[in-house]
Amino acid sequence: MNFDELLKLVRSPGSPRLCDDSRLVGVGDVFVAVKGPNVDGHDFITQVLAKGAKYIVCQHPYTSHEVISVPILLSLLLFLPRPQMATPRPG
Repeated sequence: MNFDELLKLVRSPGSPRLCDDSRLVGVGDVFVAVKGPNVDGHDFITQVLAKGAKYIVCQHPYTSHEVISVPILLSLLLFLPRPQMATPRPG
């Protein structure tokens, strides 16, 4: 899948949910692996696949599942629909 296909998928009716928090990923979701200052989402790819994520968006190469590799991930986040993004809860 390429970037344009990803945009079309997440903007379509009944699209899979975008999730950037591995704890909140469900079956069929798109997991966006973000490297943050404290945690690297790439470390949780195996975990989210086991939880049923259908697509993985990441910066690092990954050789399993439907992976959308994006060289500059933060640029991608500007194009994705924000209301569907799951974010960590304080606590």
